[in-house]
Amino acid sequence: MGRKSAALVEALTGRFTDHHAFMMQLHLDRIDQIEATLAALDAPIDRVMEPVSLARELLMTVPGISKNVANVIIAEAGVDMSVFDTAGIWHRGREYVRARTSEQPLFGVHPSCVWGPPRLRLLPSCV
Repeated sequence: MGRKSAALVEALTGRFTDHHAFMMQLHLDRIDQIEATLAALDAPIDRVMEPVSLARELLMTVPGISKNVANVIIAEAGVDMSVFDTAGIWHRGREYVRARTSEQPLFGVHPSCVWGPPRLRLLPSCV
């Protein structure tokens, strides 16, 4: 960081006035206020999330899911996955896709004309 600081000091020499320092201090103070507010919210959120802490810990094992993201997922979706008819949704989803790709064209172009084998792209409906 020392080398970067020296480069920053050199770049700002003569260009960083008292006004800039005042505005920068306002921004830094605001950042500190926001961080203090977030820190104050951590304890109540942890208290509320205590009953579902195991689910939160499991969610956090997924790469990219932090404690905050896990809290949001649980707050939005809950932990009771039995309310979701997952198998039925996927089954109906596959049927819908199969029906759409074998019946009428979507947006006037049959899907096989776009990503189908080259021999199908020569069909009159693809021209």
